Amino acid sequence: MEEIIIEEKDRLPGGWIFEVVVGEDGDSSTHEVELTARDYENITAAQVKPEILIKKSFEFLLERQDKERILPQFSLMEISLYFPEYAEEIQDLLSL
Repeated sequence: MEEIIIEEKDRLPGGWIFEVVVGEDGDSSTHEVELTARDYENITAAQVKPEILIKKSFEFLLERQDKERILPQFSLMEISLYFPEYAEEIQDLLSL
């Protein structure tokens, strides 16, 4: 599994923006991910930290595609547009 580094880039009134680096030094990709407070609550019921949700979501994505195919900037719930099973499976990954 690729290394996943998550850093909170900005705290917004309605959520967060995270910078996610996937891979290692010379072979990495960088992504900016928005997570709304509403989506966070709907998915996790605030049972896990937002960073854990982001990490598990990237693990979900990396099981299905190479890091280079992950969009450079997106809202977390956009994953469901490409992978309809995301909402259900992410809760299993989070053990909720």
